[in-house]
Amino acid sequence: MVESLCCFLKILIITQHFAFSQPQWTNHFLVSVNGDKPDAVRLANKYGFRVLYGILPKSYIFTRKNETVGSHSRDWRRSISLIAREHRVIHFEQQRYNIRVLRNTSPTFNDPKWGDMWYFNMNTTEVIPDQGVLSSWSQNYTGTGIVIGIVDNGVEINHPDLLINQISAYGFNFVDGSSNPSPDAGASHGTKCAGIVAAVSNNDECILGTAYDAKFVALRMMDNIGSTSAWEAAALTHRTNQIDIYSNSWGVIDRQGFHGPDPSVQTAIENGIRQGRNGKGSIYVWAAGNGGPDDNCNCDGYANNIYTIAISGIGYDLYSAHYSERCSVIMACTYGSDDLEYFVETTDLNAQCGRFTGTSATAPIAAGILALTLQANTNLTWRDMQHLIVKTSKRHNLKGGIWKTNAAGKQYHDFFGFGLLDASALITDAKQWIGLPSFRVCSSDVKTVNIKQVKHLQNHLQKRNVNSLNSAEDIITSDGCNASGSNNVNYVEHIQVFIKFSANLHRDVLISIISPANTESQLLSARPYDTGSGQQAWTFSSVHFWGEMSLGNWTIRMSIPINTNQGRLLTWQLRLYGTSIHPSLGPENETVDVIKPVTRGYVDSKSDGKNELIISITVPVVVCLIVSPFIVLIIYRKFKKKQGSISDMSPNPIKSIQS
Repeated sequence: MVESLCCFLKILIITQHFAFSQPQWTNHFLVSVNGDKPDAVRLANKYGFRVLYGILPKSYIFTRKNETVGSHSRDWRRSISLIAREHRVIHFEQQRYNIRVLRNTSPTFNDPKWGDMWYFNMNTTEVIPDQGVLSSWSQNYTGTGIVIGIVDNGVEINHPDLLINQISAYGFNFVDGSSNPSPDAGASHGTKCAGIVAAVSNNDECILGTAYDAKFVALRMMDNIGSTSAWEAAALTHRTNQIDIYSNSWGVIDRQGFHGPDPSVQTAIENGIRQGRNGKGSIYVWAAGNGGPDDNCNCDGYANNIYTIAISGIGYDLYSAHYSERCSVIMACTYGSDDLEYFVETTDLNAQCGRFTGTSATAPIAAGILALTLQANTNLTWRDMQHLIVKTSKRHNLKGGIWKTNAAGKQYHDFFGFGLLDASALITDAKQWIGLPSFRVCSSDVKTVNIKQVKHLQNHLQKRNVNSLNSAEDIITSDGCNASGSNNVNYVEHIQVFIKFSANLHRDVLISIISPANTESQLLSARPYDTGSGQQAWTFSSVHFWGEMSLGNWTIRMSIPINTNQGRLLTWQLRLYGTSIHPSLGPENETVDVIKPVTRGYVDSKSDGKNELIISITVPVVVCLIVSPFIVLIIYRKFKKKQGSISDMSPNPIKSIQS
């Protein structure tokens, strides 16, 4: 009777399921069996089911063989009825979809252009990898508490998608000396940059910024003609204790010559990294340039500055964007437009929405990502941020060009730097970052190239002239400034190479530097549109040796592969930036001696001579202290024994006489 009742209840549950048309059913069944898994398998096979997996003791997920979801054929209903009557079946229930939502994983926005923001919104595209921005927002890293300066040609301060996030009290127009940083008519560049960084979210306006809860400051230092060094210097040091990040989507003219900041601007940048953010250092993000593969951003003194973070762009197809330049100072890349189908959405003049392209768009995205990172750890210094970028940027499946690996295991690329910025990884590492050892600088003397050190490609000695058959090479041997404790650099971050050279046409000149570990970094590539000629002095930089040891021979190489062009390598100087101890040891271990690489059988005579002196004094003293008591004891015992023998051989002692 009880068994019949149970069977009836099981069938009742199933028939109740059929009564509802709204639920979405699956082809999975939860079955509890009075027996082991082999019993469940035999039972499933008997009625045309198969066991997918077990979930609880004696409970399994069955699925109907060769049956589509929602099928109600006669065989299907008959199988359900028969298996429900099986005495070994304790419970049998077809599974349906429950209405559930994911918490804090994929925020949604009502901004009209959100669906077109393919570089963030993975729900609308298949772009893989993403930049970790969406997942960072889901963890409430949205730029709260961070202030970003938009150093540009002005911002439309009343734009409805920007107004709330603007700090108008900090804004300034360095062109006319007013507190109104609005642009000239038709000058939309700065407004577009500001939107990418910090447009307001969920306000039914245009887009949302990369750091949509950050605040921004409009700093106008350029008009429709250009800028001055005074305007640039003033903007880059404006309110350095209130502004955390300066986003710069401007630079020198592409493809022509060698240009960089005047001394006043360079001094301003250096003051920013030393004094900004109350000593932690201002963070300067810079667009690497739009000259394309026929240019080299090492010829831009703003992008190749060791105190700035140069950012390039990649397209939807994961190749370097057609406008991106190559060079050895690019630290990372972000997504940008392809100028055909995929653009970066942003704000525009007259309260409108717009589109943007070029590294002018990728640099603000990077600035926004770094704002999310600073929110996770506001104590990060300007160097901490660079180390985090090197550590967390990834190669992923970026396409084109050649990836290389330096002796410290860092992968780098002439177009992508260390890879695609990853906000999620940056935030994770920032939260547990311990800091860095002191920043040190080691410079060689300026060296005039020796004729005998300029070699023909076939190793015949040549003059210092360079032509199509010659490659001028020279070596500077570095000891990392070991003799100077305050300047000792053992682990490299940046390197700078000051070079003076001449060529009939600069466009054909190729310059590379090779580290003691045989890592090669191309400092200058061919620039077919450069019309410069004659003598040129320039400071090149590279981040490709990040983490390598500095000690050994650094080789400079200059070549010109064009028959009609000739040149000369004249002088050069090597400057190393980095730390005396390994960066992972952090700031608390600054006094720890540097562990030198050991070669089998090699002895450092200076240190070992001192050790031998200590050992030669210490060991005898210790031995004496240990052995002396035993020697004294032996002598004493021998003496007592001898005294006893003498007593035995002498006459009996005189006894006292009692009266």
